[in-house]
Amino acid sequence: MAGGLGRLYRRMGRFYVVLLFAAASILTFALSSIFLYVAAVPYLGLTANQFRHIEILAIVWMQSGLGLAGVFTIAGSPAAFRWMFGKRDAEHAVEVRRQIGRLSSRHPILGAPPIVIGSFPALITLLHTAHPTWYQSASIALGNCVGISLGVAIFMAITETLNRPILVELDRDFPETSVAVQERAVSARPRIVISSLLVVWASGWLTAGLVVHARSPGQQIALGVFTGLAIAITFGLSLTFALSVSIFRPLRALAVATRRVAAGDLTTRVPIETNDEIGEVARSFNNMVHGLAEREALRSALGTYVEPSVAQRLIAEGQILEGEAVDVTIMFVDIVSFSARAELMPAEDVCSMLNEFFGLVIPAVTEFDGHTNKLLGDGLMAVFGAPVKLDDHADRALKAAFAIQERLDQRYRGTLRAGVGLNSGPVVVGTMGGGTKLDFTVIGDVVNVASRIEALTRQTSDSILLTEGVRERLTLPKPALSSRGPIDIRGRAEPVSVFAALSRVPA
Repeated sequence: MAGGLGRLYRRMGRFYVVLLFAAASILTFALSSIFLYVAAVPYLGLTANQFRHIEILAIVWMQSGLGLAGVFTIAGSPAAFRWMFGKRDAEHAVEVRRQIGRLSSRHPILGAPPIVIGSFPALITLLHTAHPTWYQSASIALGNCVGISLGVAIFMAITETLNRPILVELDRDFPETSVAVQERAVSARPRIVISSLLVVWASGWLTAGLVVHARSPGQQIALGVFTGLAIAITFGLSLTFALSVSIFRPLRALAVATRRVAAGDLTTRVPIETNDEIGEVARSFNNMVHGLAEREALRSALGTYVEPSVAQRLIAEGQILEGEAVDVTIMFVDIVSFSARAELMPAEDVCSMLNEFFGLVIPAVTEFDGHTNKLLGDGLMAVFGAPVKLDDHADRALKAAFAIQERLDQRYRGTLRAGVGLNSGPVVVGTMGGGTKLDFTVIGDVVNVASRIEALTRQTSDSILLTEGVRERLTLPKPALSSRGPIDIRGRAEPVSVFAALSRVPA
């Protein structure tokens, strides 16, 4: 609640509601006095005593009518006024917001009739005392209607302004109320147009009534200019200020909020202070930011369960990634003698051990721009060169293999070993599946061979084995490789040349 009005609301507490009725009372007194004086004294020639008598009658009756209007208003918005008097709870927050939003728009229905009824005795007394002609009576009655309409319009604007701190408080403490309360917006255009016409008409009529007192043409000009300006400032400025506050201040807040969202702050909200087009814009802005926040949360969640590079492509290209042939290096990692180890451990400890193991292996793969494609029980399959294409995918895969072995040695000191198998060649990568289950997968003989190569680490007792296809694609100075000879692999007609990596790839 920025600004002086918000501070006033906090300082006055439960007595803040007095401002609403004080503003109405003062406004009624001022308008009734001004309009009655202009209507009675210049044109009908009433004496000062007659004017005071009618003025007192008008004030008493109109204040009574105003009191009756206040009773109707409170009866029609009980939750709102209980909130203003300090009885605030989350249970009634939605209803409070609904009633506060309707409060200013209910003045023509609840406020005008009692005021009209209250002004009738004064108007009848005026007509009975002055005995005006029929056209004078019609003019006075019409002027009375203009004054009442202007008073209602100004009081609506004042009420809407005074309600703002309450709506800001509701939006801050119970933001869900702005979502729950989505009534049809009341256009601000008719209100602005009608209020402007009333101000211009009333200013002209009052000015003409006051100019009657001038005794010379020069006085008429001076009195017309200065009284017109004073009346326009009195009525027009108050109405214009209230309307401008209801339009321009929310727009400034929206501009500030837009800059915060552009800077990445998706917790930004704009308070919904009105039920017109400005309020609709604020509500739409909040819905948009909420949608952006949900999308960002989905992106983060997707990045947790899917490799970030795949997540980015899914967001950019949709859920179907067309299959394409690419040259990659496939890595398989598997814990040695995992079944025997797991047999002797509780299931919870097995799960904890695997999480710790993957917590060491997956970051090593990611560090060298690899994509962890699948978790396979006690191992995983990773791809280097897809979905992000890499010219040096073989070098990166071998560096990642050495990084994995180093991290496992540092953590387990030889108590847990893992075999790593590498193979390079052309594969097809893309989305596969059906129904509601889709997966980004890699297909090709290269994948099968890589899996068999990793299994060979049990026979050769090597930590890292790679194929001739990987060796041919290494672009950096090659590490020390030891040939394990052509080895027959299940599913292949020809033996596969296999090498053990004995030293780290130079950085």
